[in-house]
Amino acid sequence: MLADYPQTVYFVLATEFSTYPACRYDLSCRNPLAYSDRYNAITREYYDRLIPHLLEAFAVVRRRCPWAQVGLGFGGWLATFDVNTPEEKAGRSFIRIFDPVIHASDWIFFQSMIGRRAHENEGLGNPDQIRMNVEFFQGYGKPIGLAHYNPGLPYAERLDVMQEDLLRMMDPDWLNTIRGQGLRLFAFMRYGPMKGNGYGVLDLAAAFAGQFRGAPTCLYLPLILRSP
Repeated sequence: MLADYPQTVYFVLATEFSTYPACRYDLSCRNPLAYSDRYNAITREYYDRLIPHLLEAFAVVRRRCPWAQVGLGFGGWLATFDVNTPEEKAGRSFIRIFDPVIHASDWIFFQSMIGRRAHENEGLGNPDQIRMNVEFFQGYGKPIGLAHYNPGLPYAERLDVMQEDLLRMMDPDWLNTIRGQGLRLFAFMRYGPMKGNGYGVLDLAAAFAGQFRGAPTCLYLPLILRSP
C-alpha cells in the first residue's frame, strides 16, 4: 500500500505491546495487571522471543520502504514508575529490556491517554506523563514522538480533560522544556471527539498545533486542521 508513497512514513510498531501477554497467560483476561508491563519468570520467554521478531519486522519495513521511520510504541505509563528486582522488572526497568530494539529504531514513540484531570489522579495528568516520558527517553539520543494522544480512550473520552491538558501544554515553559528534551512529534489520535468544539477543544488544539510547529526542528503530525 505504501510502496510508492512519496513522503516519509512513520511506523509505530506494537503500540502498548506490554499489555498483550495478559491474554496469553490468562485466557480469561480477568487479571491483566498480573501479567502486563512486567518481565519476570512468567513472561520472560514471551519477551525474549518478541525482541528478535521486532528487529526482523524493522528490517522488513525498511526493505519495503527505505524512507520509512520506525520505532516501538510504549505505553506512556511505563515511564511513571520503576521496579527493578532479581525477580521482576517493570516500568522504566521493563523499557530497558528493549534497549536493543530502541537502539535499532529511528524514533522512540509513546502514548498518553489518561482520562482524568490531574487533581483526580494524584497530580498526574497527561502533561505530567508526557514530560516524564520525554525526560526518560531523551537519554537514548533519538527523536521522540507522542504517537497517540486522546484523553480517556477507549473507555470514556473527556473533553474537560483535554481542555485542561491543552491549556497546560500551551505554557511556554512546558513546551520549551519538552522540545528541548527531544519531543518532535505530537499526534492527536482522533478528530471525532473534538469536532463539536465542546469546551473549546478544537480551537485549543489548533492553537496548540501552531505553537508546537513553531520550533524549526519540530515535526507535528497534523491529524486536525481547522478550515479558514
